[in-house]
Amino acid sequence: EWWDPTSLLASYQPYAIRNTIVTLIAYIPVLLFFRAVSLFPNAFARYKNSIVFTLQAFLIFCMPQYLFLASIAILVWQDVYIPMGVCSILKNFTVYIAQIAYSAVSVVAFLRYFSIVWQFRFDKIQAYLCTLVLAVPNIALAISNTFYGLPTPNDICKVYTVYHSESAVIMIQCYMGLQRLVAIAFHLRVAFYLRKLAPDMTGSSSTKNKKGRTRTHAVKLNGMVNVEYSEYLL
Repeated sequence: EWWDPTSLLASYQPYAIRNTIVTLIAYIPVLLFFRAVSLFPNAFARYKNSIVFTLQAFLIFCMPQYLFLASIAILVWQDVYIPMGVCSILKNFTVYIAQIAYSAVSVVAFLRYFSIVWQFRFDKIQAYLCTLVLAVPNIALAISNTFYGLPTPNDICKVYTVYHSESAVIMIQCYMGLQRLVAIAFHLRVAFYLRKLAPDMTGSSSTKNKKGRTRTHAVKLNGMVNVEYSEYLL
């Protein structure tokens, strides 16, 4: 059954072309931002690395799905016959790997909390390891769909393997939603911690001192990962 023939459908090519163009347009400002960071690192020091890390995660984890759609847009002018197992791997894993990118936002909140409240500094590798740990359910669902699912018609693959029950999909969506709620809780905890740490920021002290403390806390809030400016890019 794994090697039973199926095909990538040429009828999906117009949608693949559209999605490829839209994704490419979305990637352009991200790549320009990375270029700006490499040219003017001091200008983005306040945002090290909460914004940069999140954009890197979205770029890296969404890339397999983009390449899959781009290959359909460029190469699939007629139905291309491939084993059902191969088509299932391409379809399932690219979708669920792309979902991992959304965990990066939760990782930022998690690392920010530990770096500010507990003074524990994370490096770039540890940040990505945390992202992969949060992504375990996504990878598990991709593996289950691919190797234990049932043959099902699809608009990209003529037939691929997937669960017929939607319970697993609902569970993973609830899991992703729970991540966001926990991230909000971490952000609020950090905000209250800094407010308690410097309650006189809105008091009667001088404007110069207020600005100094505000700048310090802003850098701490955005300084999620302890890396040098030259290490912004992977």
